[in-house]
Amino acid sequence: MLYPKESQWSKFMLILAHFCIYSHLNEDNSMTFEG
Repeated sequence: MLYPKESQWSKFMLILAHFCIYSHLNEDNSMTFEG
């Protein structure tokens, strides 16, 4: 069983992970287009 705090923490970590990956992919794309 997941406690509310754990579920919120997991969602927060997932959001951070997606944000980091999304920003990293955007940087790669911008560099590719600029290159």
